Amino acid sequence: MEAKRRRVRVFRECMICREDKGPSDFPGKVTDGCSHTRDVCRPCMARIIRMEISVKGQAAEVKCPTCSMALALSDVARESSQEDADQLDKFLLQRALSQEPNFCWCAHGCGVGQVLDEIGRNIFMTCQQCSQRTCTHHRSIWHDELTCAEHDHQQTCRERYSFTVDNSILQSTSNGVVYRRSPQLEAKAKGVAEWGTCVHGFLHSSDWVAVGDLFLPTAIRRVRVLQPRAESYQVDNALLQSSRSGVRYRTSPNLEDATSEIAEWGSFVKGTPVDQNWIKVDSEDSEDSAFLPICIRGLRVLKLQGGLGQYMQEKKVQRCPSCHQGIEKKHGCDHMKCPCGAEFCHVCGADYLGPDGIFSVGNHMHKKTCRHYRPWRT
Repeated sequence: MEAKRRRVRVFRECMICREDKGPSDFPGKVTDGCSHTRDVCRPCMARIIRMEISVKGQAAEVKCPTCSMALALSDVARESSQEDADQLDKFLLQRALSQEPNFCWCAHGCGVGQVLDEIGRNIFMTCQQCSQRTCTHHRSIWHDELTCAEHDHQQTCRERYSFTVDNSILQSTSNGVVYRRSPQLEAKAKGVAEWGTCVHGFLHSSDWVAVGDLFLPTAIRRVRVLQPRAESYQVDNALLQSSRSGVRYRTSPNLEDATSEIAEWGSFVKGTPVDQNWIKVDSEDSEDSAFLPICIRGLRVLKLQGGLGQYMQEKKVQRCPSCHQGIEKKHGCDHMKCPCGAEFCHVCGADYLGPDGIFSVGNHMHKKTCRHYRPWRT
């Protein structure tokens, strides 16, 4: 009986897989720094190490699951494989280099970096491996013919818009528009933007919309299939700091075709993007369309709005021209009285008071797009 007892194997439960395993699956401590009895089996520890390295990459930190003690490279090689230990060693080296202030990785993905004498704005690095240029300030592909400041301004004008995948004109029998790997109709990728759905992307050009890493054509066989959805914008003077009262509407996407109408600073307009530089604003009281530039002299003057701007557009909230407080009309006429004492038209914002107000001069002081406007009669 005593001999039989000695031959009984002592099983232990793994805290990860919850299986009872023999002593061979618990070969000593996970690392020398552990002060507890090992309760993670070797197969589970190997899976933890591989997952940590493959998922987190340079951020990988292999630790004991029980006490969070860091494993040395020799521990990783023993618990998993020498290949995993070498990969972790590579990641640790890359992480250490990335913490060097003058070290810059090549932005073209060749896996090579360099320690530079100087980094900063308008300084590029030529990779010794692939001979491509990297901006040391943005740590991205070098922006040819643009300074870092010009590149920043260009990026601020690059907004993410919404488009409806529209089949009403094309009348295609397919399920939708096929994504492309590049702005070419032949470079098809997996995935379809189905008819009637909404996609969000950047205007790569007038013919293409960038959706993540893929592209969609705005038209197929010269028939528009991506219809831009109306967005809310605030006319913003924060960057331009202009002394003028606002931005002039244009009759076409051309800075020279200015009209007498002005979108005042701080006001909200609703329109659809024409391209990267212009939006089309549809008037409620006229069939004619007007255009507004998104940027002037490279500085953004139309700020794409989220919740507040969208709410103000949908609820027709008008800002007081005096204190700029938003006033929402529930019922009654369009003659609004603000708590600050100002009186203005809820439709166009024209002032009722003062020597040039509607009370003093007449209804021709309303904006021409306002339904209360009446021409001056001599």
